[in-house]
Amino acid sequence: MDAQQERVATRYVDAQGHTIYAWNLTSSKLTDPVKLYMPSNRIVPIVFVPGIMGSNLKASRVVEQVKIVKGIKVKKTLANKGQRIWNIDSMTSLVKADNSISWPGKDPADRQLLLNMDAVEVDDRGQIELRREESFVYVPDEGRSGDRKREEIRQARLDDKRRRGWGTVSWYSYGPFLNWLEEHLAGATYRNGKPSTTFLELLQQVGTSPTGAIHAPPPLTEEQIKKLVKFRFPVHAVGYNWLKSNLDSGQYLADKIAAIRKHYTDLGM
Repeated sequence: MDAQQERVATRYVDAQGHTIYAWNLTSSKLTDPVKLYMPSNRIVPIVFVPGIMGSNLKASRVVEQVKIVKGIKVKKTLANKGQRIWNIDSMTSLVKADNSISWPGKDPADRQLLLNMDAVEVDDRGQIELRREESFVYVPDEGRSGDRKREEIRQARLDDKRRRGWGTVSWYSYGPFLNWLEEHLAGATYRNGKPSTTFLELLQQVGTSPTGAIHAPPPLTEEQIKKLVKFRFPVHAVGYNWLKSNLDSGQYLADKIAAIRKHYTDLGM
């Protein structure tokens, strides 16, 4: 890294929700400070809810089909407990997701047994990808230990997204949007008195109203957008068992939102 370039410690979130900074000892010739940018403790969680069939589901128990063949009861296992039942990402890829059900060839009886609301539950093991800038991790160590640390941080960032429910929804359908939303909500910052690129993009929306709205809200003002830098907007996703009723799914969502609020309250945010 150029000695004239600002040195900023890499930041990530650990399993307990605490902010961690990574840095190594550097040459004594580098006397400029290493900066640790602290995220705001003012939290406004953003909860994304997918559409019908957009949540990943797995078998909550063994799913069997029982037939009587020539007077003999014959059992056929359709899915084992924990096996992926519904995963759009595995259906849109040439490489099936591990342990996923293959739907081609399934007859109506099989589908009815597999897509039984009481036989499935939400699966949080779906695909998750980092944004390009998240994948780039700067640690001032070009050796193997630095490589290991960079990989640990990438994995920690993936784990943080998974804890926020991103693995419960289809990445093919919603993943790029979740990353875009998080980037824009987290990227509206000022550093050294200068607005970030994302902040400048938001400022371009000043004076405009969202397109497509039946009743357009008042245009955003620059002051409203500047308030974003005082808050942190972690993006959560809540997949649900879409085979159940709206009432059941609504209660499940309410419970998840309560748990999210409690999580940040327990962290003192």
